[in-house]
Amino acid sequence: MFNIFSLIRAKRDGDKMFKLYEQALETASKYLPIKLGPGNAKLASAILNEILSEDTFGGNGVESFRAENSDSVRQKAQTFMEQDSLLRELMAKTLWVKWLLDKAFNRTASVATLENGWAFRNYSSDYPMPTLKEYKTLVAKFQRSMEFELGKYIIEHSRDTH
Repeated sequence: MFNIFSLIRAKRDGDKMFKLYEQALETASKYLPIKLGPGNAKLASAILNEILSEDTFGGNGVESFRAENSDSVRQKAQTFMEQDSLLRELMAKTLWVKWLLDKAFNRTASVATLENGWAFRNYSSDYPMPTLKEYKTLVAKFQRSMEFELGKYIIEHSRDTH
């Protein structure tokens, strides 16, 4: 039998996991445009949508861009996942968190789409569902990496203007 304290702790941990999920996606949405270079924000959003198997990042024609360039977007997404180990780990574990959240909110269609997506199929067995502590550590590590990449980007592009 569940006790009330277990339910409260589960709710609190679920809220924390959701906030970390949002932070992970926000950081990844800043990281990819840096890695792709100027003028590629739409491509970056399409790549993240491809990895997530749904149009999480929308607006500004991202959905139609992804549909019109599906092969190219998928290839770029797969290349990023293969070559960038920290991004791969973050996104693979974020897929698990998304799966958990979709299950918790009874989003059956989203769960099925995610489970059938190439990224989840390819990486879920290599990167198991993280604990709250593991995910928090990983998100913080990725945020530091993004800040480092942003610093490099600023230095490289400030040279171009001088």
